[in-house]
Amino acid sequence: MKSIFRANLFMLLLIIFMLAIEMFLVRDLIGLLGYVNLMAVHEYIALLIPAVAFILITKQSPKEVFRLNKIKPLDAAIAIIIAFFAQPVASFLSQITAFFFDNPVAQAFEILKDISYPKMLFMMAITPAICEELVTRGIVLHGYNKTSILKAALINGLVFSILHLDLQQSLYTFVLGVLFAYMVRITNSIWASVLCHFTFNGIQVTMLELSQMLKDKVGTEAIEAAQAAQQTTTASETLILLAVSFVLAVGSAAAIVGLLVYMNSKNKKAVAAAYSESNPNDNMNYEIDNERAYLFNNVQQEERSLGAYIPLVILIIVYTAIMMLTS
Repeated sequence: MKSIFRANLFMLLLIIFMLAIEMFLVRDLIGLLGYVNLMAVHEYIALLIPAVAFILITKQSPKEVFRLNKIKPLDAAIAIIIAFFAQPVASFLSQITAFFFDNPVAQAFEILKDISYPKMLFMMAITPAICEELVTRGIVLHGYNKTSILKAALINGLVFSILHLDLQQSLYTFVLGVLFAYMVRITNSIWASVLCHFTFNGIQVTMLELSQMLKDKVGTEAIEAAQAAQQTTTASETLILLAVSFVLAVGSAAAIVGLLVYMNSKNKKAVAAAYSESNPNDNMNYEIDNERAYLFNNVQQEERSLGAYIPLVILIIVYTAIMMLTS
């Protein structure tokens, strides 16, 4: 079975599996485990188990599929820094979609605000950084190994957005999915996106914890009064805040692009050096295209059959239908 078709089919079946859990098992699981405990294990059931099943069924190498390669300290540091710059970008995009859709993430944080910081960090940062990355930057991105980095990243962003099954998050999760895919292809290591994803979510969890601590210190009534005042801002004030958010997002996006270019340049030179060292008799002026660095000069032809994308098209149709019915 061709790799692109297999990746797309896996994603389609995964979303159907997730929807089946939501429709038929969630109530029973909440009754059995409780809401908080279910939140803690939900992604392991819905994402990790299918990912393991995929490896067992296809008999592929987990190291190869998930790109479990060592990450350079410099790349790790850049991935963490990028997570900080990604905050203003995601915030602006979330503000845009918030004009049209409710924010379930904020609602979930409100429900879970009383649990301990370590448990919240495990649920909202560590778990997604493991489960969501293994599925999207592991299985799906591996399926698109034979395509250009741009095509692979864009489709990965789309899949990552669909995975969240939430229109309010759709815009910024798409952008984050593209960003994470680029980092993994550039470094040939899933740890780049795992670190960035964990840091990104961890920042939000930490901010929530600090906000709760501030409420405890200053007083809930004073904080709620300030929040109520913010909610009564005029249209002009809202536009000003949105403009400020936009400027911060643009500046942060420029910084992210610069860091990605730097990361790409460093890894491109390293791969070229490794090739030259292993091929001392090659007198050609070797110029490796870094987007295919993971193949180490073993570039294969991309799948060109439109049939490989049928599961992806069905996935988009199913997702659109579900969102229309539930919105």
